[in-house]
Amino acid sequence: MKFKTIEIFTFLMGLFIIGFIVWNRFIRVRLPKEILATDSTLIILSVICLCLCFLFLFLSNILLTEYKNKNKESWINKIILLVNNKYYYNKFINFIINRVIQAPIFVYNEIYKRVFMRPLIEYVGTHLSTKLSNYKKIFYFIVFVIPKMIVSVCFLIDVAIYKEFFYFYNSLGLLIIPLILNVVLFIIKHHAIRQRDRIEYFFVFEETETKVYISFQPHLTTEERKFGLKIDSESWYFLNKTFIFIEDFVTQITEIKYFYDFKVNVIYYGMYFVGFLVYCLILINFY
Repeated sequence: MKFKTIEIFTFLMGLFIIGFIVWNRFIRVRLPKEILATDSTLIILSVICLCLCFLFLFLSNILLTEYKNKNKESWINKIILLVNNKYYYNKFINFIINRVIQAPIFVYNEIYKRVFMRPLIEYVGTHLSTKLSNYKKIFYFIVFVIPKMIVSVCFLIDVAIYKEFFYFYNSLGLLIIPLILNVVLFIIKHHAIRQRDRIEYFFVFEETETKVYISFQPHLTTEERKFGLKIDSESWYFLNKTFIFIEDFVTQITEIKYFYDFKVNVIYYGMYFVGFLVYCLILINFY
């Protein structure tokens, strides 16, 4: 199968992002730890750029939090809607989302096509969804909020108090927890949807209070119906319910993330902004 140029770009971008994440989580801990005043313009400009980036992220999340909480007539809403209606802005955002942010997903899809992972994915998905179905918010805060908060607090403490990176570098490993769980949740939802669609391609399930009626989909060919007769349709019904349950579990986790993430990120990015601001002051010998 020949890859298109855009697919090659997406695949390489995915590998780059995965490589950067590995470097950021594990290799960077070997960089110099002590923070000293410096005459290097490049270092100072780099830290200023990072400070401005986190200021932008901090303010963006404040605006997005306000956007979610206010009515449609608010000035924030009007600005966001005005920007969203711009053609080239949408083209740019779609490119970033589809070809850069989702590039690791493209890499996963290519692996999924070539490696048989079904038993492992179904085992993990079933156990996660059944054991944590009543603890979704707790799961979200333990896995996605606390590790990130610990790292950002350590960064601020190291810069503002100790003027050297010690606790920050030692805590970086915690960021692998939300990273891995994000990947796991995507994989099990992706697999659940594919398997559910595959089952529902063959069968129609009509549930009543006392019984479930199972029939073939009307679009099936004769050969597909013959294949369907060899399948235990009742067991496929329960399997389909399992996949729907797994998909719903991940969807609810995603909704919880969407509800809390902007508020959490205000604190998270705010601490990094303050940390890099102090870092700048140290580099120019003002702190």
